[in-house]
Amino acid sequence: AAVLSLFLNLLFIPLLGFEFSPTYDSGEFNISVEAPAGTSIEKTRELITPIEKEVLAIPGLETAFVNIGSARNPVYKGFIGVRLKPVDERPPILKDTPWSEIFSQAKSYSDLKQRISDKLWPRSMMETMDELRVKFRKVQGLKVAVNNAQAVGRGDPRPIQIAFRGSDL
Repeated sequence: AAVLSLFLNLLFIPLLGFEFSPTYDSGEFNISVEAPAGTSIEKTRELITPIEKEVLAIPGLETAFVNIGSARNPVYKGFIGVRLKPVDERPPILKDTPWSEIFSQAKSYSDLKQRISDKLWPRSMMETMDELRVKFRKVQGLKVAVNNAQAVGRGDPRPIQIAFRGSDL
């Protein structure tokens, strides 16, 4: 009976979601930037400016700041700190459900209100970060990484890290 119970419990594992370090929508994240070594602070600032403009255009942005160089980083490295408005104050984004389907399937006024509410939901921090990652993928002259700020103090905040080392790489 114990073996059967164990086997049945193992069948439920795919239905359970888990994370080693769950993420939550704190509304705060960082964009790390790195120019080639030896780049002047003026040139680094020039390279970061288009990224800064994209950040300032984020829907639901509360504040953002740029830091180039610091006590521990050279002038060719920097980051942009981003804070979004609270979730309930962020502008909504549209789900893929067609409006015609929402109106045709509504059974009552309250059902229609719920369906419209379900179609319009606030943009999450992770959705915003993913959009920025796609936009910054092809930035010339800079390495750009969009990182969750909640991981500060626990090493490198990127979710997956791969390093290749060796004398013949």
